[in-house]
Amino acid sequence: MFLKFLTLIPPSGSLLYCRDWEKLHELVQQHRSELSVSSIKSYGFHPQSDFPILEYVENEEGISFRLQGQRFSSFLSGRFNAQNLSAAVIAAQEAGVPLEILGHGVESFKGLKRRQELRAEVGPHRVIDDFAHHPTAVRMVIEGLKKKYPKEKLVVFFEPRSNTTRRNIFQKDFESAFSGADYVFLSEIFRKESLPESDRLSISQLVRALQQKGIQADGPLSTDEMLQKSKELSQDFPCSFVILSNGSFDELHQKLISLLKSL
Repeated sequence: MFLKFLTLIPPSGSLLYCRDWEKLHELVQQHRSELSVSSIKSYGFHPQSDFPILEYVENEEGISFRLQGQRFSSFLSGRFNAQNLSAAVIAAQEAGVPLEILGHGVESFKGLKRRQELRAEVGPHRVIDDFAHHPTAVRMVIEGLKKKYPKEKLVVFFEPRSNTTRRNIFQKDFESAFSGADYVFLSEIFRKESLPESDRLSISQLVRALQQKGIQADGPLSTDEMLQKSKELSQDFPCSFVILSNGSFDELHQKLISLLKSL
């Protein structure tokens, strides 16, 4: 798929890719001589990147890093957001936008809907929405939010909804993807009857694996059961409730916000 994408770049175009993904780098190098593009450049935390991300800092204020001699700061969290912002900065710079203006743009960028979107702050609690459903994205979102909100319990709700996450091809990957969470509550896989049982992601197996890692995990749970557990947790300590799904998740976001407001 990526190779097909490369063939669509016109000769006047440029290829900018993340050097941190070794397989991607190997693929680009393998086919470099076949590409008729004006330039091929890389960025990332890898020291051999053409545009290395330097002096990375992540804390409760967000992230900051140095790129092309300019310091960039953002309220966003996670190394993957530093990578994404770097790609945008480099592309804009190639288009002629000065670094100083880009610095102001990054700092004022408020993010996208369903990408670590803060849906509400209710008392000491937060409700955060994110589209993440692939294991790598889930892991990165959790890692970033754990650093951003270190004093709160990170409570993760996950709905296996996409064609791939409903299948057991990511069974082992998900067992490590949730490692940074304090609590993980899993719904039943979406439309499980449409998949043979032998192909389905096993929620019970995933729960057992997470519990063995010391994570408080439970599932499959209904929306009402998740809300009840949220109520219990919110009465014990401040929580960051993170809802991960590429769908509506039975409107769990709004139901959770209403519940917290009623306490």
